Amino acid sequence: MNPPIRIALILLSVVSIPSQAHPETTDSPTQQAWSHSYQREYAGDLDGALTAMQPLLTEHDGTELAWLREGWLLYSQGKYNHAFNAYSQSLQYNSRSLDARLGMMLSRMAQKRWNEAEQIGQTALQGGDNYLLELRLLICAQALGQWQQLHDRALMLASRYPAEADPWIFLARSQSRLGDHNAALQSYIHVLHLSPGNQEARQFINPNA
Repeated sequence: MNPPIRIALILLSVVSIPSQAHPETTDSPTQQAWSHSYQREYAGDLDGALTAMQPLLTEHDGTELAWLREGWLLYSQGKYNHAFNAYSQSLQYNSRSLDARLGMMLSRMAQKRWNEAEQIGQTALQGGDNYLLELRLLICAQALGQWQQLHDRALMLASRYPAEADPWIFLARSQSRLGDHNAALQSYIHVLHLSPGNQEARQFINPNA
């Protein structure tokens, strides 16, 4: 037999032999449920995504994550009270969860229940600094017309995250509402340094542009 042909046949036989070191594996029912839920969500079938999650809500491992996902899917459907309850349920498995409290806060914000959302945020804030949480507290303060509180919170957040445009926008809004036009002007100029296309800042600086 021609040596090159012999070598090719040997290589072919080696490749075709199943590897004993890496046997084929199949996903567990839990993994399949998670996978199916995400597949249904990506397909736009939120009901199907929720249905796939139901067996996971009573699992010993991963139940906290299942309730967090349940909360997100319900929130995505506009079922804000149910989402709030799902996020609350996850706290039974991890009382320190900031994800859960952010979800609870978001659910109440969607319902424009600003005082409740603010209270949840204030409680969560005791666990430490979090930019997203602070930003949501700014939104609550603005919705409640708490302009001085908005000013103080936005100023603190802008000093901690000077390269983020959002705290400066809220700061400028509060300064404008409190009657400090010059301070608002300077804050909006700073916004344009960080976000040159920001229309709110441009409109304030040059209303006739």
